[in-house]
Amino acid sequence: MAKFIGVAGVTNLDDVKKDYQNLLIEGEYMEVAFKTVRDVNIFTNYRIIFVDRQGITGKKTEFFSVPYAKISAFAIESAGMLDIDVDVKIWVEGLGMIIKSFGRKVDAAEVQRIIFSHVQQCQK
Repeated sequence: MAKFIGVAGVTNLDDVKKDYQNLLIEGEYMEVAFKTVRDVNIFTNYRIIFVDRQGITGKKTEFFSVPYAKISAFAIESAGMLDIDVDVKIWVEGLGMIIKSFGRKVDAAEVQRIIFSHVQQCQK
């Protein structure tokens, strides 16, 4: 199911590191990544990076970074019987809501655990 455009599935972190390690700052590391045909959602120890390839060729790329400290709320909507995806909704201070879709095989509880553990650390 992860091959549908816009629906991300878990991907090999080593492959993602080869392409996107240069986006990280000192002390930052990738924990997990989810990939569609063209886009990548990278969860690091500091933030979530949404890599959005645009246009027909995909040469134009947007790198959208959401620090965990700026997440005010989030919701995970698991896939239903006929759904092909798990929806992740993130409310970012000063920005509003972001919705990203993940493949139905993605463990919704694991995504929630990753986000919550980092948001909680930022509030200490």
